[in-house]
Amino acid sequence: MAQNFINVTPGSGASVATKKIADLEHQRVILHEDRQLKLLSVALSTTGDYNAGYSVGAPIIFTDSFRNVGEFLVIEELSILTKESLQPELDILLFTDTLVVPGTDRTLFEFGSFDDFLKIQSKLSIVSADYVSQGDFSEATLQGLNIPVKANLAGKDLYLKLLAKNTFTASQADSLRVRLKFKMD
Repeated sequence: MAQNFINVTPGSGASVATKKIADLEHQRVILHEDRQLKLLSVALSTTGDYNAGYSVGAPIIFTDSFRNVGEFLVIEELSILTKESLQPELDILLFTDTLVVPGTDRTLFEFGSFDDFLKIQSKLSIVSADYVSQGDFSEATLQGLNIPVKANLAGKDLYLKLLAKNTFTASQADSLRVRLKFKMD
């Protein structure tokens, strides 16, 4: 896959194009001055009801998040942005390898094996109290995380898996987005 990086001067207000890739939108901005990498991805590709324990979308893949295999990055901030005033409580699993059983959208998620379970490097949780409503939109942001994540020896991708902790209904296909902010080690 070709990498389309765009240099942006901090504070310039420059816009970044979004490229559609297999039902996931990826947006990548690299700020070379402070080695900070920001990514934006759509998590929900379908509509419907989600129950506690259900997979929310397919795993989100941030391709080539690490410069080299075996290196670290530090996650500083994670945001969930929603339409329709949704405020889903979510568990967010971070890992650096594909899951054997990735889970199907809107079905109960179970790890396919103990090896899959061991791939999880961190788990974050978003609860209703984390959200701030802004009209028909809501945002929950976890700041100051400082979570080190190490790339595996076979790749440079970072994966997120979202799991519902409560019941909610998404009526728009792009009603939930995930924004991740991290620094390279």
